[in-house]
Amino acid sequence: MLKDRRDGFLLTDDPALLDHGLVHRWISTDTYWAAGRNRDTMDRAIAGSEVAGIYREPITGRSPSPGSSRHRWCRLRVPL
Repeated sequence: MLKDRRDGFLLTDDPALLDHGLVHRWISTDTYWAAGRNRDTMDRAIAGSEVAGIYREPITGRSPSPGSSRHRWCRLRVPL
């Protein structure tokens, strides 16, 4: 598990800290490429991805996250 602390912030890929509601609100209202995306679609996208977040410390409950990232790894099958 990724954990890096600097200057009062924590960078981690711990999925338990990710605030799905907050991420959904950002994505569905503040981006042109996913405006109006529903919560179920966002939850499925997060579940099928590797996520990382940056949190202010100390973390109490669900601290505001200044940033988050979602990575989706694709597997390609190439016939030999």
